[in-house]
Amino acid sequence: MIPKKYTLLIVDDNPTNLKVLTAYFKEDDFRILVAQNGERAIQKALYIKPDIILLDVIMPDIDGFEVCRRLKAEESTQDIPIIFMTALSGLNDKIMGFSLGAVDYVVKPIQQEEVLARVNTHLRIRDLQQSLREQNITLQQEIAKHKQAEERLQQRNRELALLNQVGQMFSSTLELPQVLETILGEMCRLLDIVAASFWLCVPETGEVVCQQASGPSKDELTGWRLPLGQGIVGQAAQTGKTIIITDLQNNPHHYKGVDEKTGMEIRSILSIPFRSKNQVIGVLNLVDNKAGRFTQDDLNLVEPIAAAAARSVENAHLYLVAQQELIERKRVEEQLLKHTQRLETLAVLSEHLNAILDFDQLLYELVHQIRDRFDYYHVHIYLLDESKQDLVMRSGVGEAGIVMKERGHYIPLNAPTSLVARAARTCEIVAVGNVREESGWLANPLLPDTNAEMAVPIILKGKVVGVLDVQENLVDSLDEGDANLLRSLANQIAVALNNAHLFTEIQAVNKNLKTLNDRLQNELLLARQIQQSLLPVAYQHWPSLDLVSYSVPAHEVGGDFYAYHSVKQDNDAAQLSFFAVGVGDVSGKGMPAALLMAVSLGLFQSYVGQRLSPSQLLAYLDEAIVPYTRTTRQNCALCYLEIISPTFLPGAGILRVANAGGIIPIIKHGDGSVQWLDVSGMPLGIGMGAKAGYQQMSVNLLEGDVIIMTSDGLVEAKNSQNEMFGFERLELAVKSSLADSAESVLNHLKNQLATFVGTTEPHDDMTMVVIKV
Repeated sequence: MIPKKYTLLIVDDNPTNLKVLTAYFKEDDFRILVAQNGERAIQKALYIKPDIILLDVIMPDIDGFEVCRRLKAEESTQDIPIIFMTALSGLNDKIMGFSLGAVDYVVKPIQQEEVLARVNTHLRIRDLQQSLREQNITLQQEIAKHKQAEERLQQRNRELALLNQVGQMFSSTLELPQVLETILGEMCRLLDIVAASFWLCVPETGEVVCQQASGPSKDELTGWRLPLGQGIVGQAAQTGKTIIITDLQNNPHHYKGVDEKTGMEIRSILSIPFRSKNQVIGVLNLVDNKAGRFTQDDLNLVEPIAAAAARSVENAHLYLVAQQELIERKRVEEQLLKHTQRLETLAVLSEHLNAILDFDQLLYELVHQIRDRFDYYHVHIYLLDESKQDLVMRSGVGEAGIVMKERGHYIPLNAPTSLVARAARTCEIVAVGNVREESGWLANPLLPDTNAEMAVPIILKGKVVGVLDVQENLVDSLDEGDANLLRSLANQIAVALNNAHLFTEIQAVNKNLKTLNDRLQNELLLARQIQQSLLPVAYQHWPSLDLVSYSVPAHEVGGDFYAYHSVKQDNDAAQLSFFAVGVGDVSGKGMPAALLMAVSLGLFQSYVGQRLSPSQLLAYLDEAIVPYTRTTRQNCALCYLEIISPTFLPGAGILRVANAGGIIPIIKHGDGSVQWLDVSGMPLGIGMGAKAGYQQMSVNLLEGDVIIMTSDGLVEAKNSQNEMFGFERLELAVKSSLADSAESVLNHLKNQLATFVGTTEPHDDMTMVVIKV
């Protein structure tokens, strides 16, 4: 008889996939039809009536699910087996496909052996169904003559009913134990065999384990484990090939241990591997105590069941994994929510505690806030007394905390069984889930319900300063989450305790600083009074000169000063008036500047009357100040000038000037012109000026000339834009002044400066001397 040539319709919108699938099926075995879209597939199926259809799920026009639905709605095509091809592996997609009438799924990328096996299996099932219909017609016509055929038909009906039941069960439930129990029982009844079992492969351990069993001693067999390759079941799992043994009595591969465990003498066996994605996932094992019990017909019946069962096992596994993932996700979400809530509470608590600076109040708030906010049974804090090497209980909650503090409760640092002492010694968290089982643990009568305890060291700058001790009334109720929380709290406690200590220390320091500051202010006030008393009066009117002075320190005690001196000298020719004026600026501020200013001013007054020239006077002063500035590393800038005016020639005179690092003087002549007296030299007190000598300059004076001397505080004064007043603005201010008197010129310069700086605070002392001839 010529073998039947099946018609196979392959539907896929991808030409490459069609080419690969066509190559899988030999043309001498199949008549192959192809369609690249859903509409074309429906037309060919309705016209040609293929024996089986391989149908892609995802297509551009109408998807595979809609194609399946339409074909199943047509009477002429509703019995054609449809196998879906898809990359979709979701459980809902599979359930939808089966609900539309599909017989199976093939997951892309497609394995050749798998798709061939599934197509052949379902063609065989189709043939069986068609054969059944044909036999039913024949048997109904010849029922009287063919009693034996009727019995075979009934048996076949039962087999096909089992196939149908198996298919429905596997498609409708994901509870694998329930499915396996029903199938194994039905197979024992249908095939009239002693027992059946399903063995699941465990790749992690290289074993097969009996997942479900039916028949005598099923409870003893369930859970039994065999290494891959051991026994007939182990061989089938290892090789992936179906094994039929007609008589096990002399078979060397039979594992006698199972017989001994179950108390049955097995003679024949049928072991069928379950495959999923080309891998063996389990073995269906049928056994009987009669030799030659299993035939090829039994194998033909069981193999389709095994194929459907393999798919169900895979689906059930996916369902179980999904359920476990949901449970795990829910657990993680709950932990994350709890952790987030704890962090929020910790942040609020930290902000609250950092605002408390009273030490005792802080400790009280700490234990009560931790107990109330995190619902612990008991909380107390120990602080380390380094002098006695004891951990002293400084604060605790409730009556127990009050009593323990009043009694001065403490724990020696070297106490061997104390969890608190151990945490302090090791600088590590010590946690005990059940303190009643802890060797040497001593119960506190004030805390009778303690069952779990966690001691957390309080560490500040790498050093243990105390221990946060938390107790719970439930066994194993303190976990890693509590450890992380309490570690964070201990760190916050360390910071809060340090802040409280620092606050106490700062209060004491501030008190001492206030005392010292008051004393210093009094001393500075006295120094300023002494300093101001050393300066001559601001106004001086000589017969031929008018002088006005102005000096303001930037701080309580400044370094600027001015001095003047007048002498009448008689010589052979005439009587002369001699006037000496100096403007000085010592380095530094405060008391050191005041002292150097007093020294410089005193030396100036002692030398100025010795009829020395300006350059000689500065040289003497430089040498005289060096012994003082050598230790203080200070110096004194001094601009010195002298005016010699003959009494017989009023309104005329000679000005001689020398400069030791000061601002050069400026003259506004009576005709309105301005002249800078550009002469310079090293500041006093460095010792270089006396060696190098000082320049000296002479200028003739006429009535109405005005001489202006300043310290650097004037030219270096800044406004809000950080601009300096400078020499150019000083020259313009001098030019714009009305030289009615020395005082009017001074006031004009002060006003110009005030307008420039505005509200900017002065950063240096300021001194001006104005002389009008």
